[in-house]
Amino acid sequence: MTAGHRAATVAAAIAIIGIFQFAILIVLLNHALETLSAATCALVFSTMPLFTMCLAIALRHESYRPGKLAGLLLAICGVGFLLLSSSPAAGTEQRDPAALAALIGATAIGAVCSILYRPYLRRYATLPTSMLAMCAAVVFLTGLCLVMGEPLAPELSTVQWLNVGFIGLSSGLGYFCRLWALAKIDASQVVAFQALGPVTAAAIELAISRQPPSWQLLVSIALVVSGLLLACLRPAGGPLRPPAG
Repeated sequence: MTAGHRAATVAAAIAIIGIFQFAILIVLLNHALETLSAATCALVFSTMPLFTMCLAIALRHESYRPGKLAGLLLAICGVGFLLLSSSPAAGTEQRDPAALAALIGATAIGAVCSILYRPYLRRYATLPTSMLAMCAAVVFLTGLCLVMGEPLAPELSTVQWLNVGFIGLSSGLGYFCRLWALAKIDASQVVAFQALGPVTAAAIELAISRQPPSWQLLVSIALVVSGLLLACLRPAGGPLRPPAG
């Protein structure tokens, strides 16, 4: 295989992963949010680190550590405790099988893409890799809108467009940081930090409204942070990285 063919193959692989990560996953998640509550979606989506770890161990990309498993489970319990305690209607919510399937599919896609990205991110620079992946997702979503007859640009006010722009820029920066981290540490550990999302959002909401944090939020933060520390803690005397070769 020539250098040109090899580069084209790598670019195609990165683009395909980007389409699944930044397009199909988001479409499935938005479909689930149309029927299911945000708390339910966040709770199921928070299990992605567990999906990632199980798949990475099965593919021999990561080694099994009881501490890592315990940490991921503890972080998930922290997210679940916060969401279930703050959503009294969660137990009476109607379950749509199609929406649940879309939500589980989005979670599985996120886990698979996190593992598939690592070989490319460890070999190529993060910025052009993430740019290629995100641009491929934009092209795919544009084609999907044209096929389904959806407008490419919705009618929004100036404030709404500013909000969309801020969300897009912050999401792009967040995904770039996530891809950069995937080149440095295990995929399951990177994905585990998304458990900070719900508790951080709750803390920011309280700060804006100038309300003291509830005991549920404090317990949730303690569980999530403790779980992340346990998941990222290296065994005593263990190597910092796998031996070369």
